Amino acid sequence: MNQSAQQEMNEGNLEKNDFPQTKAQKRAQFLEALAFGASVTRACEEAHLVRSTVYRWREKEERFRENWQEAFEKGTDRLEDRAYELAETISERMLVFLLKARRPEVYGDRHVMETSNILYHISDQPLTEEEFEATLDEEPLELPQKRG
Repeated sequence: MNQSAQQEMNEGNLEKNDFPQTKAQKRAQFLEALAFGASVTRACEEAHLVRSTVYRWREKEERFRENWQEAFEKGTDRLEDRAYELAETISERMLVFLLKARRPEVYGDRHVMETSNILYHISDQPLTEEEFEATLDEEPLELPQKRG
């Protein structure tokens, strides 16, 4: 965690079950819960905050936005580590679902389908402008005819 995120969390200086009183304490508890892998809703509940408040802070305050992103990444790393630990003993399906939601670029579904002997790649991630322009210059890939 970067120094400003750690400072923001230390400003709160809360025990796990303390009710946060100050803005700094509420922010710290929110970021701590997010870094632990909680959803935004759950982190808000633990910090006694309304979701619209934290989204407003994230929109208007660069430092908070950076701390949020870092806490979210740390929480996602934690979930990923836990998924590997539990994959053999608990519901793999639920863990995969959580990982797909938090890191679709890594765990998202990728599909390839064949239509009219042309190969298409379907992804849940949009093409960048450069990738799209590159496809305009490419010839479609013709697949060999099936033998019947």
